[in-house]
Amino acid sequence: MIKTIQRHHYNAREIDRSFSSFVFDQTLDLLDPNHIFLTEGDVQSLEKYRYDLKSSIDNNNCEFIDELSDVLSKRLVSAEIFYSDHLTGKFNYREEDKFVFYQRVNGSDREKHLKNWIKYEVLNSAHKLIEDGADVDSVLSAVQKQIIQRDICQIQSVTKSSKGVDEYVGVKFLKALAEGFDPHSTYFTPYQENEMRKSLSQKSESYGFQLSENEKGEIEIYALIPGSPAWKSNILNEGDVLLSITEPDGKKTTVNCNTYNEVVQILTFLTADQVTGFEFRKKTGEIVLVELNKAEISNIDNSIKSFIIDSLNSVGYINIPSFYVDSYSTTRGGCADDLARELIKLKRQGIEGLIVDVRNNGGGDMREAINLAGIFVNFGALSILDANGFEPSTLKDPNRGSIYRGPLVIMTNKASASASELLAAAMQDYNRGLVVGSPTYGKSTSQIIVPLDAYKSDFENIDAESKSDLGYVKLTNGKFYRVDGESHQLEGVLPDIYLPSPFDSLSYGERYSPTALANTSIDKKTYYRPRQKLPIEELKEQSRQRVTKDENFKSLKELNNAFQEWYNRDYVPVSLSSYSNYIKQNPSSEYDKASTAHNNRLLVKNPDYLSGLSSKDNDGVINKNTIDRIKSDPYIKETYFIINDLINNN
Repeated sequence: MIKTIQRHHYNAREIDRSFSSFVFDQTLDLLDPNHIFLTEGDVQSLEKYRYDLKSSIDNNNCEFIDELSDVLSKRLVSAEIFYSDHLTGKFNYREEDKFVFYQRVNGSDREKHLKNWIKYEVLNSAHKLIEDGADVDSVLSAVQKQIIQRDICQIQSVTKSSKGVDEYVGVKFLKALAEGFDPHSTYFTPYQENEMRKSLSQKSESYGFQLSENEKGEIEIYALIPGSPAWKSNILNEGDVLLSITEPDGKKTTVNCNTYNEVVQILTFLTADQVTGFEFRKKTGEIVLVELNKAEISNIDNSIKSFIIDSLNSVGYINIPSFYVDSYSTTRGGCADDLARELIKLKRQGIEGLIVDVRNNGGGDMREAINLAGIFVNFGALSILDANGFEPSTLKDPNRGSIYRGPLVIMTNKASASASELLAAAMQDYNRGLVVGSPTYGKSTSQIIVPLDAYKSDFENIDAESKSDLGYVKLTNGKFYRVDGESHQLEGVLPDIYLPSPFDSLSYGERYSPTALANTSIDKKTYYRPRQKLPIEELKEQSRQRVTKDENFKSLKELNNAFQEWYNRDYVPVSLSSYSNYIKQNPSSEYDKASTAHNNRLLVKNPDYLSGLSSKDNDGVINKNTIDRIKSDPYIKETYFIINDLINNN
């Protein structure tokens, strides 16, 4: 793997003491993310390897993995014994105590640390039932048993695996090793890579999200299927972490203790006529709830749906959760083609402006971002790609002419990344549209998945589709630059008009990763012809005056410190009364109120071609819920006022 990364990575860093120390810490964190198994003494006994991993790699020495495997195996076995001893009986949930996050304890305190971890898991799962009036002692006893059984199963999935603890540790070590080069490089086992490449059949019933297990052991959305219920919800995005599933009978499963296979099994047995509730945590930390039915995934219909906001001027609104390619069809393209078709329909209805929402859009296919940007630009350079082994190349609008030439606004937030940033940057560079919202994530790199032994081939000769028994590595092989040669790497794309967000103070973005690539510029001549500058300062002042008076934005700004304190808190109380107060202090409920505009809601409707949509079928319910969210979203509301100012200015 090291040979493959060093040959094909965009800028492979030196394997030095700093690199070794990162890989050491990252391996331990991947194996024990909650710091409940390995003790402070265990880590001290392994410290001799912290700065010596280069020697181990050079000499194919596996002593670190072997010793770590032995230590972890013993700790997992002792933890299983502790869990089994407490399978019956109940902890004292009225006793004041706390679980401290990210703290390794010494051996004598380990059982107390484990007990408090279990109490935290139980209270986290049971508090809703208790709030709803269920018998406290009965609920705590039942949930504790369920949690312990799940934790035992998770431990046994490692200790009793046919592949052994050694391989489990080895896989985490390889992941940490890849991540030492940059935050987006990682290792996949053959099984994981196969799961990632699977696509749902056209005839299968699905909620429309593909799940995977991330490095922290969380179950997250790996991909959204265009046109599916999850896609149409306009709520979910790739990278959202699944927290709970509420089945039609009201049974709620908190999935922080479930394996990937267990979650898939739960979802498999639910049928299309049943509404299932899901709770997800977005990358910004926001918690969202969504109800979905399974549906047959169809790839004939357009996966992008538009809405018309008609409060003042008629403005189209389109949300793009990801930049997808239609892998099912040989006749259709991806999201750029779908957006183009939708725009033609909107133009027939005489829209005077367009809002494209890429908030929480973590990216996707960069070619689709280029194609989509080309819809709004006549011709010329849109970006520069500098890939390992090649001369920097200009990425141009592939199709001369533009489909839409009217006023345009791109909505962004901290979770808008990669391809979303390319689109926003291109619109700024051409003075083609305004970028409104928060600074974006700051990822300006591209990745490719290759077989582990790809070091044997030149890049152009690598067969990325070939099967490998050794596994695969996703590595960063290029950087994208703006047309002037500057980069938004680390810094993000700065909005032309900033809107306050309660998540501004959170340490989220590329700049917070210790292995992120540096922000650099490139010297390459490109041809692009920007439009006349937009009246940004005038529009910014008009927006500032509205936002200053807006009750929603006042409340959202006030939540900034609350969210910072909440997410920076290093402990959680594990007594019944204190945990209840702790949950009440969660600013998420206040955020839900502040982010819902109750007064002067927007007038939102479907385009004429969807006017006959039934409100009784599944698509109709999703459509109604989406319209309600657009009506009450203060960020869309202010963006709508901004584009109206732009229209009137023009």
